[in-house]
Amino acid sequence: MREKADVPIDCQPKKLEDPTLIKKMRNSSEITRSKTSAWNAGGTWEDKSLKKDFLKKLVDEELIKNKEAQRDFNGFRITGIRSLSGEGSLIMVRGKSKLGYELKMELNIASNDERNLEGLLRIWELCDDSDEPESFDVYCTKGDNSEREAFMKNVMKQQKQIISKLVEAIESVK
Repeated sequence: MREKADVPIDCQPKKLEDPTLIKKMRNSSEITRSKTSAWNAGGTWEDKSLKKDFLKKLVDEELIKNKEAQRDFNGFRITGIRSLSGEGSLIMVRGKSKLGYELKMELNIASNDERNLEGLLRIWELCDDSDEPESFDVYCTKGDNSEREAFMKNVMKQQKQIISKLVEAIESVK
């Protein structure tokens, strides 16, 4: 029986010198990284946790800063994210991605006109497996008392549109 030390295998790392091979390897790893990890080239199962800062950035860029996305809202706009908590993950199964999330968020809102109304949109338990959040509340924090109620009712009437745009923004990660 031979000992392991007797096996003539060179295990020393070697520096790659061929620039075309290096470029090919970089391109290959970029493609792999975007879908699954290098260790999971078969794409059987992988779960990547999404950080809250990343989810905040998605909502901010895809919804709040995107004037086109907010054009459908009537009489108000989302001006910022007050808070976002919960969890999200990107799940890869057999090469197909599925986004899983369960989030709570508070969004700052404001009127689109000279009334200068401001408020808070509180959404609890926005989940990937439900069409409606557990809770959807609107508060008016600044403005004339006589106009506050109409403002809040207007925002509440647009709940489905708001949730749809939020889900679209979050799911843009796929």
